[in-house]
Amino acid sequence: MKELLKLMEINHVTEVELKKAVAAAGYYAESTPINNYDAEFIDKALIGAWPQVLENIKKLRVTMFKNRVLELEGIIENVTCELEKACFILNYWQNEYLFHDKPDPRAAVVWGSKIGPKTAHEKQSARWFFEYEQITNFVNVTSDYVFAARLKLQEVIEK
Repeated sequence: MKELLKLMEINHVTEVELKKAVAAAGYYAESTPINNYDAEFIDKALIGAWPQVLENIKKLRVTMFKNRVLELEGIIENVTCELEKACFILNYWQNEYLFHDKPDPRAAVVWGSKIGPKTAHEKQSARWFFEYEQITNFVNVTSDYVFAARLKLQEVIEK
């Protein structure tokens, strides 16, 4: 066992990699601790065939790397989609509700009670008042998209 651990250390092979290679070859389940491997198996199949074992581990690393890249590409695609949805809503919100003057509740009341021509500021203030729930819904939905994107990125960072 010590010789195997030394070979693993010299070749920078992790326990996870060795267990995956052994499982891929069909000898033991990946969940089987290395300490539970038969001594003869360790001596003959692992230490005795170390160059082949190491080559299999290198191939496994490439496969694992490719799988991780595909996984990350999928996550990036999902995050991009979430952020695009948030940008779409924000752009709509900006086009519909950003005005030159700050909305004023008094101007909204004047808009509703005034007969005759109304100023742009009165109309805009009334629109903010009447559509306040829709505006807050836009902000909440956008916040949800950004939060979902952030969670996906945090999952990637934590792996």
